[in-house]
Amino acid sequence: MTGKEDALYCGSGTMANYVALLTHCKRGEKVLVGTNSHLYKNEKAPFMKDWGGLDPVFFEEDKQGFPNVSNVEEELGNADIKLMCLENTHNFMGGTCLSPQHMKALCDAAHKKGVPVHLDGARIFNAAVYLNVPLEKLVKGADTLMFCLSKGLSAPVGSVLCGSNEFIAQARQVRKLLGGTMRQAGVIATAGIVSLNSLVTRLEEDHRNASLLAKEIARKGHVQIEVEKTQTNIVKLDLSQTKFSAKELEQLLFDNGLKVKRVSDHYLRLTTYREIQEDDIYRAAAIFNESVEELEEKIRVSDG
Repeated sequence: MTGKEDALYCGSGTMANYVALLTHCKRGEKVLVGTNSHLYKNEKAPFMKDWGGLDPVFFEEDKQGFPNVSNVEEELGNADIKLMCLENTHNFMGGTCLSPQHMKALCDAAHKKGVPVHLDGARIFNAAVYLNVPLEKLVKGADTLMFCLSKGLSAPVGSVLCGSNEFIAQARQVRKLLGGTMRQAGVIATAGIVSLNSLVTRLEEDHRNASLLAKEIARKGHVQIEVEKTQTNIVKLDLSQTKFSAKELEQLLFDNGLKVKRVSDHYLRLTTYREIQEDDIYRAAAIFNESVEELEEKIRVSDG
């Protein structure tokens, strides 16, 4: 499906990314990465001085999280870069998708300098479905990639790291060092096979539901939301113009029966998946809008 020679099952996407970076790089080597990338902001350990010890070099990203090709070329020329990391879809920016053309331009820039590319493709199947392109075409330029069998593909656990035969042979040893070898891998990987064989095309349903959720929340105008950026199964909400924090709203929503994810002091993330149906979207939007109104009323009363 990816066009790569071999693959390795890992217990999580985080582990798969760690294995990839620690196979590509040695301590002290430079990695070109986005400042808002999930790999750098959330997974962190490869870039921690006392752990992975890799040295991050940052490329510029636009408002959708897309790298600037000219800036990437500049950074590749300025530093001794060992690896470049891309992300598709872009988690922090709300599930936006890098096109095959943009992916190719970025990978070509790296390869001209002899730098391999690792793709954090946790939701790469969402991108392929949204862009309506074969997965193999979308990831062709990446030397290695990881994708999650969980999340939109609905398996209970697991991610896959893909690359050349030689790379995966080395990665298998790194996975062992991280405690990733499992006697039970065949049992839990079976669910992933079901996902890959029968649950890819249904991602369109998640995308429609996420778009509907964004529109229903935006209709009330309580928070900032860029509906056009809701391309896949992630809805990103900006609370920076409100008088309450993401933590306050997250807790109230939980109390009112809606689970969401706080990703910073001012941003919430909502995601759709196989068990969420259209009726649930209308319920979720109603709970969200009513909860915001409840918070706003409390603040008005408190302010006198």
